[in-house]
Amino acid sequence: MTLTEWFYWLWPLIAPAVIVVVSFTVPIVRDAIGKFVAGSIQHRFDARIERLRSDLARAEETFRGELRAKEQRINSLVDVALALRSSRQTALDARRLVAVERLWAAKAKLDVFKLAAAFLASIRFEEAAKASATDEKTKTFFEMLDKMALGGGKLESISVEAERPFLTPVVWAAFSAYQAVMYLAVAQLKMLAAGVGKPEMINTMHTDDLLKVALPNFKDYIEKYSASGHYYLLDLLEQNLLKAVSDMLEGKAADAEALEQSAQIIKIAHEMQPALGQDMQIPDELKATTPPPP
Repeated sequence: MTLTEWFYWLWPLIAPAVIVVVSFTVPIVRDAIGKFVAGSIQHRFDARIERLRSDLARAEETFRGELRAKEQRINSLVDVALALRSSRQTALDARRLVAVERLWAAKAKLDVFKLAAAFLASIRFEEAAKASATDEKTKTFFEMLDKMALGGGKLESISVEAERPFLTPVVWAAFSAYQAVMYLAVAQLKMLAAGVGKPEMINTMHTDDLLKVALPNFKDYIEKYSASGHYYLLDLLEQNLLKAVSDMLEGKAADAEALEQSAQIIKIAHEMQPALGQDMQIPDELKATTPPPP
């Protein structure tokens, strides 16, 4: 029998067995192939995940290193800025102390004029000015007072303008008010000693206006007594100045009301003429045309 004949003769006998074997073998092979393929894919996936983790860890470490370096640079810049600011602030504080010392030294020089203010508070200025111009004895009397109170000669210059940038507006306003009263007394006494006899040349209205702002609680008193009452307000003005200086040294900030009050005082003081007022009688032929503001 040929091989083909054998196959056709044996096939019916072995076919059922083959079918049974195949039916059991295929799922096993399929599962084995599936597990192999899945295992291969899982391995490659795990390897790739591990590489990604490694790359991510390196990138994170690099980022942290760069962040630390930037943070160090920023901290270094901040330290330098703070050091410079601290140095500037220290220098500024020292300069402010110098300004306060010079301001108070100027105030001490102004205190020499208190005697003149006391004299003016005890006399009627208008009548005294007219009497000094016509009566030699009266003029001599005021010359003597001028020597006692002011030395009778050229007055020492008192200026602290250079210190103004380093003083608070409240301090400067308080000093300006105190100075205005003293200068008015000096101007009046000098006029009496010179025997000019024109009291209208000295305008006290501006000083009154300034004091009304500086001492608002004494507005009625100022309106009633005007320049003759200025001397009795000096202690209050000195207390205001001392408090303003103390607040400045302690770093206390002024409120809006105090700043507004200070601005008004400084404005009036700037417009004032310490010795000669706006009402000075200038002969018509000597008057110049006042130019308009720019």
